[in-house]
Amino acid sequence: MPNTATVSVIITTKDVVKRMSQGIAAYQYEPDCFQNITYKYFLNANETYRQDFKVNDFVQFTGRLVYENETLYMTVINSTLLRDRTLDTHLSDNALPLSTPVITITVTLASPAKKLSNVRFFQATYNEYNAVTSTKKVEQTVNVLIREEDTRLINATNKLTNDRPFLISGYLTIGEDKMILLELLDIDILYHLTAPPSKHPLQSPL
Repeated sequence: MPNTATVSVIITTKDVVKRMSQGIAAYQYEPDCFQNITYKYFLNANETYRQDFKVNDFVQFTGRLVYENETLYMTVINSTLLRDRTLDTHLSDNALPLSTPVITITVTLASPAKKLSNVRFFQATYNEYNAVTSTKKVEQTVNVLIREEDTRLINATNKLTNDRPFLISGYLTIGEDKMILLELLDIDILYHLTAPPSKHPLQSPL
């Protein structure tokens, strides 16, 4: 099942080729700290809600995120113009609201949860098609973080097994080790589905 992500970005570059836009955008995850996203936007006939954008505009992207070769890619399915910079030329880039991708993905368990100080970690994996690079099957490994005070989420993770896929939502960041980190916001175990056994079991990062 393809993932869905939302994030607010500043458009750094934009090229238009036929019915497609592509380029580089960046989100500000901390004051004056930006993370680049390479995006591709396939335009379609129904443009009722799509809002076009230019270089330097502030835009909200919704689409499919893939992390491949230490680069974040997004296939955009919708854009919402937050600020037209041609009307606000005095604004600096750091006026972009702080944002980090909120992503929802279907995953399988790769390693059980372990406690570290006041948080728990577990590792999950899934495969994703990267439409930007045309890579058919990119294996994604996610290190999921749950805070101990989130008892609902802690109780849910205790029920996870590696033969049952589950849906998770959370804040996605790229760690210093270039691994995907996800701070868990919600989880839903898909009891009606079963996952095929992993051919290459992953080890816990802890």
